[in-house]
Amino acid sequence: MIINRYDQVWFDSSSTTIANIHQTDEFGNRLESEKLLFQPQENSINYFMKEFQQEGIYYYSTDINHNNEKDKKQKKLNQPLAIIVIPEIRFHYKTIRRDEFDSYPIITNVNDFVIWEFEHVISHNVIQLALNAKIPEIISSHERAIPGRNRQCLAVECLMPGTFYFTNPGNQKNDIH
Repeated sequence: MIINRYDQVWFDSSSTTIANIHQTDEFGNRLESEKLLFQPQENSINYFMKEFQQEGIYYYSTDINHNNEKDKKQKKLNQPLAIIVIPEIRFHYKTIRRDEFDSYPIITNVNDFVIWEFEHVISHNVIQLALNAKIPEIISSHERAIPGRNRQCLAVECLMPGTFYFTNPGNQKNDIH
């Protein structure tokens, strides 16, 4: 099962055959440091909820109640449930208009995407500016701009945490279409 960080997983133990839920290793062996996570109670709904706050791979196994001797003899090792917790990936959309300056920041996490939607066709890629960029560096971004395909949408994946500034020189100068 693949989930995002901070997702919750509900374990339904209302079955009469499920006895206990344990965190295990990938082979189904109980972890020494982990105590019993859940034990069903008689005359109860018997659900267990776990929120996953850290990225990683987690394994869970259950004990099986056997109703007769034949079931006990046929006992098979249960494969543990693997829960893979990945970072939440979000998409941040920003519309860029030719004569409108928007200084509001977009707060992102690692692996998020920022997608700029331009009101008009652009022909140059965006330029990342230094955190302390001065007017001359912003002006020189026109010369550093790399021509790209004509498009109205451009995306950047956020690979590091921090504050980043971008400019699109094509937004300030007249692009030839």
